[in-house]
Amino acid sequence: MSLPSGGAWGAGSQELAVLAFTAGAGASGAVSVSLSDTVVQREVADATAQSLTAVYNNGVIGITPPPQLSVACVGTNVTLSWPSAFSNYVLQSATNLTPPIDWVNESTNAGNGDTLTLNVPMDPDKPQKFLRFWVY
Repeated sequence: MSLPSGGAWGAGSQELAVLAFTAGAGASGAVSVSLSDTVVQREVADATAQSLTAVYNNGVIGITPPPQLSVACVGTNVTLSWPSAFSNYVLQSATNLTPPIDWVNESTNAGNGDTLTLNVPMDPDKPQKFLRFWVY
């Protein structure tokens, strides 16, 4: 990543790259991630190509398999249930999948200790509703 000749970033921390890792199907456990100088040397330089001191943060990526989701139709509702250990998941809905998609949180989760349950009303006058179970 570079700036045009004579360009400069302001003082302070600047986020230049964000890496997103996706777990493969059936993956679980923790995986150590470290940044190194193998293949491409990591370096931050100023506008005159002089090296600058930079901090590289290594870390651990924890991989947890997704929860088992139970779905049932009860009258005009769709009832979804999943283990309460996965309280960081939220159910979202959209009326269409044309970008930009406007995903809306359905509701807060209600639970009985071991299980979180959410009843989603389905409006017969609006037969199309898309749902996604999303981790935040």
